[in-house]
Amino acid sequence: MARIRAASGDEASRVSELYYDLHPIEEKESRERGLVLPIRESAFRSFLLVAEEECGLVGFIWANYIKYGSFSYGVIEELYVQPSHRRKGIATALIRTVLDEMAALGAKVVSVSTGRGNIEAQKLYERCEFAAVDDCEFLFTFGPAASEAAQGK
Repeated sequence: MARIRAASGDEASRVSELYYDLHPIEEKESRERGLVLPIRESAFRSFLLVAEEECGLVGFIWANYIKYGSFSYGVIEELYVQPSHRRKGIATALIRTVLDEMAALGAKVVSVSTGRGNIEAQKLYERCEFAAVDDCEFLFTFGPAASEAAQGK
């Protein structure tokens, strides 16, 4: 049976060979330039932001930023605002704050999923300029492509 252990620093080139076996087409150019496995350039950061009013905490958003080699993206994992505090812009403010954080870190896109029947959340993400990938997956794209899409070009 194979023994499982942490890779040592001197195994980076061999692990990179295995990585490029897994991604032969996408990584062809990087491989030709002799780049090693993107793990060395990878990062992960989790955000937990809360919305507070005089009565206490009324909502939160949990999101993750992932940098995988040269590509970075965000994922909104959870978003909740108490029903009695909805329609006050709180969810929008939470989303905008996360998007600002992701942009500052260099994320290219941010994705979020919601239940197929959660029409209220779907409309919220569309108002926040997320594009529907299907009826429960939404994607926000930073940069010129997002600006052009928002302007209807």
